[in-house]
Amino acid sequence: MYFGDRPKVRTEDFYDREDELRKLVDSLRKGSALTVVKGLRRLGKSSLMLIGLSKLGSPHLLIDCRQFEEGAHLP
Repeated sequence: MYFGDRPKVRTEDFYDREDELRKLVDSLRKGSALTVVKGLRRLGKSSLMLIGLSKLGSPHLLIDCRQFEEGAHLP
């Protein structure tokens, strides 16, 4: 499915982003201290991160800040 309200988690559902995915995985493999994925909303940044981290196969933590309301704090 190309369009949906949730980020993609399978490579086969991710269309025409091979170059970005390769760059992300390369950056993560090098052990970069910080990797930033930026862009306009609804372009696939979360999907790119989820698929890239999955390809890498290492443990990870993803915090989706869309779930927090402005002014709310983590427990």
